[in-house]
Amino acid sequence: MGLDTAHKYAFNYAKKNNFRYLITLDSDLSHDPKIITLFLNKLQKIPVVFGSRYIKGGRNCLKGYRFFLSLVGNKFIKFIFRTSISEFTSSFRGFDLDKINFSFNKIESRGYSFFMEIAVLLTKLNYNIKEVPIIFKVRRHGVSKIEKIEVIRTLFNLLRLFKNKILSK
Repeated sequence: MGLDTAHKYAFNYAKKNNFRYLITLDSDLSHDPKIITLFLNKLQKIPVVFGSRYIKGGRNCLKGYRFFLSLVGNKFIKFIFRTSISEFTSSFRGFDLDKINFSFNKIESRGYSFFMEIAVLLTKLNYNIKEVPIIFKVRRHGVSKIEKIEVIRTLFNLLRLFKNKILSK
């Protein structure tokens, strides 16, 4: 039923079962699970941790069109929302569920825009978000499920969130 549905299910399951932490990442090993320990260490003090390809020490190993879209898209989102966060589209994230008072169910965006909206919402709610450098590797098996329509969907969601930001002032 989609990426956003899976993350909402995981969030709700973790909350219902009184988990302290929720760590999300890609299952194709493009995110290195060895650094989950780093996320957990950071979550001792910070409520939200994002893995970032776009801070010092981070790297995006994608090539061509996908690299360009990711880099420019993240820089554009950062510019539009005037935030210090550099990574809006990675799913490698950690949450201290005892320290955050929001629900993934509030997120309207579907697909990969889901991650952008979580970042925008948490920033708007003034949560302290720590970014840690990650190396995003090219998947070893399978193919990307990102559809071409995702670019249009992301732009639509970006405009919707920006309009909401303007109207809330």
